[in-house]
Order: sequence, then C-alpha cells, then structure tokens
Amino acid sequence: MATTPTSDAQPSGWLLDTDHNRRVVDGLRAIGIVLVVAFHGAFLFTKVLTPEQLDGFIAGLPAVLNVVWQALGSELVFFSSGFLLCYLLLREHGRYGSIDTRDFWIRRASRILPLFLLALAVFMLGRSFHWDRFLVNLLMVSRVTGHFDLLPHAGKNYVPVGWSLEVMVQVYAVLPLIVGLVLRTRRPFTAALVLVLLSIAPRWLALAADPLASATPYHDLVHGGDAPQLQKDLYYLTWFRLTPFLLGLLAAVVATHHRGALERWCRSTRRATATLLVGIALVVVSSSLPLHAKDGWVYDVFTTWHWQVFWTAQRAVLVTGAALVLLTLLGTQRGPAGLLGRLLAWRGFAPISHGIYSIYLFHFVCLVPAAIVVFLPAVVEGIASAPSLDRKVLVEHVSLAIDSASVWQYLAMVAIAVWLSARLATFLTRVVEQPVQDWLRTRYRRRERVLLPVPRLGRPRADELRPAQPRRTDAVPRDPQLQSKSAPQNHVGTRPSGSA
Repeated sequence: MATTPTSDAQPSGWLLDTDHNRRVVDGLRAIGIVLVVAFHGAFLFTKVLTPEQLDGFIAGLPAVLNVVWQALGSELVFFSSGFLLCYLLLREHGRYGSIDTRDFWIRRASRILPLFLLALAVFMLGRSFHWDRFLVNLLMVSRVTGHFDLLPHAGKNYVPVGWSLEVMVQVYAVLPLIVGLVLRTRRPFTAALVLVLLSIAPRWLALAADPLASATPYHDLVHGGDAPQLQKDLYYLTWFRLTPFLLGLLAAVVATHHRGALERWCRSTRRATATLLVGIALVVVSSSLPLHAKDGWVYDVFTTWHWQVFWTAQRAVLVTGAALVLLTLLGTQRGPAGLLGRLLAWRGFAPISHGIYSIYLFHFVCLVPAAIVVFLPAVVEGIASAPSLDRKVLVEHVSLAIDSASVWQYLAMVAIAVWLSARLATFLTRVVEQPVQDWLRTRYRRRERVLLPVPRLGRPRADELRPAQPRRTDAVPRDPQLQSKSAPQNHVGTRPSGSA
C-alpha cells in the first residue's frame, strides 16, 4: 500500500509523546514561574528596605539578575502555556478533524476556577467590599471594566496577580476559535505569523500616541513612584499581552505541521547550535538591561524613540528567543541543545510547572514567611520595638532593624518561597483542584468521537486521506497483527502533560 503524504513528511507519533520533550516544556514554564516569584520578591524588598538600603542592594546585584526586575516571567508562562494548549488543539484537530471547544473550556475552567475562587476568598479578608468590584473580579474582567470606567470600583484586583489570570482566561476563551481560524487557511504557519505581527501593532500605536509615557524612567517605579497610565495599560490589558500566546501558537504549528522540517533542520548539530545561540542571545538582550538602576547606562543612551521601540518589542523579542530555544530542544537531543534540554528536563521542575495556577495565586502568601526566615533577627527586633501591631508600623520598625540586604539573602528568600509555594500547590491540587476537576470532567464527559485514519494537519488535499472507514476510538482490533500496529497516540484522553 502506498504511503499517504502529510505535511513535511511527518514522522509517526507526535512531538510531545516523549517524556523528555514534555519535561522540557515543563522546565521552561517552571523557569517562568520562578521568575514571577523572583520579581515579586525583589519588589517586596522595595517595601521593607529604606531607600539607602535599596540602593545598596541594587548596586550589589550581579548583571545576570537584571532580569528579575523586569516582570518577564509572566511572558514565559504565557508562551509555554499557549504553546502547550495550542499543541493540544492542533493535535486534536489532526486526530479527529475538528476541535471540541466545549471540552477545552471545561478543562480550563476545572483547572483555574477552583483555585481562583479560593484565592479570591482569602485575599478579600480584611479588604473593603464593594459589590461591583467583587463582581468584575469574579467574572475576571476587572481590568477591562476599569479601563473603560464602566463601574465605580472596577479596575483593581483583590488577588495580587488576578490580572494575569484574567488575561489567561480571556485568551483561553477565544483560543480554540483562533486555532480553528488558522487551520482554515492553507498556510497555518503564515497565518499564525501574521497574527503575531498584528498583535504587536497595538503596543506601537499606543506608545506612539503618548511618547512621553514610554520615556518615563523605570527606576522611578522601583523606588516607589507611580507608573504612567499607559504603562499600566500595556502591562495589564489583554489586547496588549496577546503576543506570547500567539507565538506559542506559531511554535505549536511548527511542532505539529512542520515537525519533519524541524527535525531535519536540527539533524545538523551546527545548525541546531546556531539556532539555539540566536534564541539565547535574543533572551539575554531583551532581559538584561539595567532598567532598575538610577545610574543605568540605558538612561544616558536611549532617546524617546528608542524607548518607544524598546517597550514595543522587548517582550516579543524575549518570547521569540524562547520559542527558538524550545523548538531546538524539542528537535534534537544532541550537542549543546541536548545538554540544555537535559537541564530543562530536570524532574524537579515538574511540580512547579504542574502547580502553575496554585503557585501563581498563592506565592505572595509564601514570600512573607520566606522573608521572615531570612531576616529573622531583624524581624524579632522590629516587632519588639514597635509600639503597635499595625501593619505599616511593623514594616517600618522591621526596616529600621535590617542593616542591609545581600544578594544571597534575596536568593535564599526566593528559593524558600518557591519551595513553600510548590508544597502548597501539591496540597491544594489534592484537596481542591483535583476533586473539582474530577467532578466537572465526570459531569461533562467528552463527546464520543472517531479517529481519522491518517492525521489531518491543516486543510488536507483530496488525496491526503486514505479511503478507509474511520474506526471508533474504543474499538479493539481482533487481528493480533492489527493490534500490534495500533498507535499508542490514538488513545483517547492522552495528553502531552498532566499540567495542561
């Protein structure tokens, strides 16, 4: 029987069928989450250190840690999550010829909503209650309604990182539709690339309309200043944060529709190493500028136009570099790429990646005890000398009791917070997330579907499918030879990662 052609002469199976490749994706997403915790840990120092202590702490940081001040961890989380979910949708379309949007939404809701509702209840304790603010937080549209001044108390989240969950949920609501739109074209890669480029345009147009906002020194925010409204919008609003998700879609198209081309490209160790180095260079260049330092060289060199370009492209450049690195690591396990891939595939990253939503929502709770452990003598002295237990008074006296803060104390605080967050995530997964997941996914079971005889990648030509009757997913071949040929990737419910 003649073989059936597929896009780029696809190998059998799917790219994330291997445990190594799934753990590489977990590793990238875990690094993004750790950077989120590190960023909030750095800003915790801005609240408890005096200005002189903060300047000393910043001066003592090595340049390699410049990245922790720039809030880029969320970009890696958005990209890796977007890649994984788009990969699942593309694989589903390839196996069944369609996407079950209802099942996708139920699975996303079963992962996010239980933990978000718990976080909402926890962080509302002791806060002023307003019905309109509570409602928009509950519906995850707080920032959008606040931007358009639709309600008097909208625009602020009860949960400290609630804005990022709002961005994720709003994107996930339309993600199956976007993937379906891309698949309707004859060139999914080109369509996804066009969407990526279009997603950058709103940032450029907004910054062009208010060039002074783009030139506001970032170190003012680090030292307690207030960011211009435009900078807040660029950070919090969904239509300015679409690029990493769409780059995840683009990378997923390469991993599914062009897997053969990817593996042929990476077959040459020289080409794979060059691609890996380009990706790493893009990540380093976009994340290593000393924006947090008052005497950073960028403030002497950059003009208003440079800042406009920088704030437009920084996050897109970072995620483009991450995409090149990820695809190279998925395409080969040889040479430098293989070494870096084995580092990212470290099993210690898996609990952090799988507990993404718990850690995202509750790591603030874990940063406080981590800081207490690191600065225990100063905390005890500050509490003993405070005339009252008011939070602001306690923070002020603890700050006075801290002589200085070193980079090692900062790293120890972040490490403790990440460990505590991962342990808390494991507990919450067992007692909150998993029971609700099981109930929802039992209550709303997957619809019965039939597998295509040949994976469908994109819009197939008329001669791409074999003239064979589709078989039911639960059918068991009677012939032992046919049984042995049944592909393991056709099993219903198989997912490339338990953290999707």
